[in-house]
Amino acid sequence: MEILLLWVDELDDAVHALRHLAPRILSTILPVALVGLAGFILVH
Repeated sequence: MEILLLWVDELDDAVHALRHLAPRILSTILPVALVGLAGFILVH
């Protein structure tokens, strides 16, 4: 039971960290993906 509680606590911490980092990650990846997609469309 204790192991399960520790695991749930770790999972909760990870979810909080992801929620905090998601906007920063998206604001980095999204423009790169859009530029890549635009380049791919222009080439083909």
